[in-house]
Amino acid sequence: MNDDIKDSETVKFDDTTLQEEVQKYFTSKRFNEDLFHYRDLMSVIQTDVPLSAICLPKKLENMLIKQGFNRISDFRGINLAEIEGLGNTWRHLLCARLDEFFTVGI
Repeated sequence: MNDDIKDSETVKFDDTTLQEEVQKYFTSKRFNEDLFHYRDLMSVIQTDVPLSAICLPKKLENMLIKQGFNRISDFRGINLAEIEGLGNTWRHLLCARLDEFFTVGI
């Protein structure tokens, strides 16, 4: 703990200066970068859930798990048309469930 400030003391700021600093931060490039990083981080955290969260039929879920798709985040940047054994019906179902998941998460 800083020896200059005692527990019972209150640190006072010049409100005008503090307000100006806050305003500068919210209009700065750094704020935009921090916000972008926060959104990106939340996007990754949101998708870090098991595949079972989107309630796929067991047969489809097991097929995807065997191919290494254990979590929702595993589908980031994946072309669903390139997944082996995934026909049109399964692809449309998977796409619809992922869409529902991301829509609710926003």
